[in-house]
Amino acid sequence: MSIMLKNLTAISKEDVLELFRQAQMIDSDTVDGVVLLSIMQLVYYCGLKRGEILSLKIKDVTDGSGEIREDIRLGKTSMQLSPEVRTMLATYVGYLNKKGYPATKTAWLFPMSRRPGVKQTQDARMRKLHRDMKKIAASGPDNLLEKVRQAGIRNFYDSLPSTMTQEERMQAASRFARCQEQYVINILESRKPEPAPVQPNPLLSLHIKVRRLNTFAGTDAELLEQANQLIRDISDAKSLDDSDQFLKKYLIKDIKKVLTARNLTTGN
Repeated sequence: MSIMLKNLTAISKEDVLELFRQAQMIDSDTVDGVVLLSIMQLVYYCGLKRGEILSLKIKDVTDGSGEIREDIRLGKTSMQLSPEVRTMLATYVGYLNKKGYPATKTAWLFPMSRRPGVKQTQDARMRKLHRDMKKIAASGPDNLLEKVRQAGIRNFYDSLPSTMTQEERMQAASRFARCQEQYVINILESRKPEPAPVQPNPLLSLHIKVRRLNTFAGTDAELLEQANQLIRDISDAKSLDDSDQFLKKYLIKDIKKVLTARNLTTGN
């Protein structure tokens, strides 16, 4: 079962977590959900690009004794790994060994085939990764993995200390993702909008006050004063849509019924 992410310009942290959950549910002869999950986690938490992910070999994340390194080799550069990511990678490498994937230093960290001995070009591996991602979100954007990376960049930017200036945060996010600052700006501007807060309808509270008139125990003068004030408040209340005009007439009619029952008439 794949989730619906069609035509999204950006995906939220909640969307990414749902992608993680969906990946864990995949296990077939051709697609390994644990491999997909680990790819997305490294993309999200480390800002790695698709080409960087598929170029990684086990030797790039492990030291001579097989322990997970404190940094990850990315060609001629390296990136520091958080304790959480190192723990994740240790669990993942252990999974590869348990499942019988090639575990030599020169083996791919993220194998795209479950069959031993199968050799694939990088282009073939990229196409396979693209098809596998479709297993998670069949209707999602073609660049879904990059959308996950962009969500990770936004998450990294938001996690930076508030004591940093905006320029410092932008530079830090640019270094994290190894991209131009303008790309970070574009990613932040494409942030999935938060739902607009629901504006309370003032007529709802006035409706409650109108209903209380039916059990009003004060004098006729007090009832008439309250009724006239309610009618003024209802008339002045801001209408949120066309149906509110009908509700206003309905409430005023109810007020007049209460007054009529006590042989009173409103001055409005």
